[in-house]
Amino acid sequence: MVTDIHETSVDEVAAAWPTSCTSSMVVSTKINQLSKQLPATRHISYFHLFQWVGHSQSFNITFLACYLCALSKKEVKMNSGAKHVKITVVGDGMVGKTCLLISYTANEFPEEYIPTVFENYVESITVDNQLYNMALWDTAGQEDYERLRPLSYPNTTCFLLCFSVSGRASFENVASKWAPEVRHHNPHTPIVLVATKIDLRSDPTKETVTEKEGKKLRRKIKAEGYMECSAKERINLKEVFEEAIRCSGRKKVRNHTRTCVIL
Repeated sequence: MVTDIHETSVDEVAAAWPTSCTSSMVVSTKINQLSKQLPATRHISYFHLFQWVGHSQSFNITFLACYLCALSKKEVKMNSGAKHVKITVVGDGMVGKTCLLISYTANEFPEEYIPTVFENYVESITVDNQLYNMALWDTAGQEDYERLRPLSYPNTTCFLLCFSVSGRASFENVASKWAPEVRHHNPHTPIVLVATKIDLRSDPTKETVTEKEGKKLRRKIKAEGYMECSAKERINLKEVFEEAIRCSGRKKVRNHTRTCVIL
């Protein structure tokens, strides 16, 4: 079962707003105005957020930051006997992070590229005879969201650090940008390195990152595991998330010899 959890309440956003912020009075007024337009549930979705584009950039950034802060603290009520894990997907833009999630959760492959801001899903899944509530967090790789992206990192139990085998720059950015960013904010959270778009290796006109290079990079960044997948051909999708769940129970300080490579 997959549940869309894009919404959070206006009260939760208001509670997260910094009282020292010069626009705190503005947000109180705007939240009150917005709440009058909403049903009794008083939920805010991204649709409502993007109606606010007329405000200053700093205001919109602060509002979205509070929105994400409130959302990250929400308790997802699904199967009470299940363990809760949060899997956050990071990496360069256009490496296929959103396609990976959509192909896995909706069994369909989006043919057009749509840059992601932040999207979130929850799924009940059984791995090794244990039921889990798995929250999937998608993030934007573009530089425009540098300040917002880390707000999705708290409580993450495993990161899927993605690169495209058809994008050498995305591969190189794993070690120079993404691994350091994740380690800075979540030093003890496991990482699974994920090579996406492996179906493109069959195209003789494309120069792609090899499996050997991927395994070498995993060792370099000390990732918990290395996996290769294709969202388009639905290769190893289930295995990617199952391994992320298994890694969620481990800490970075454990023995790194217990790694897993699935191809």
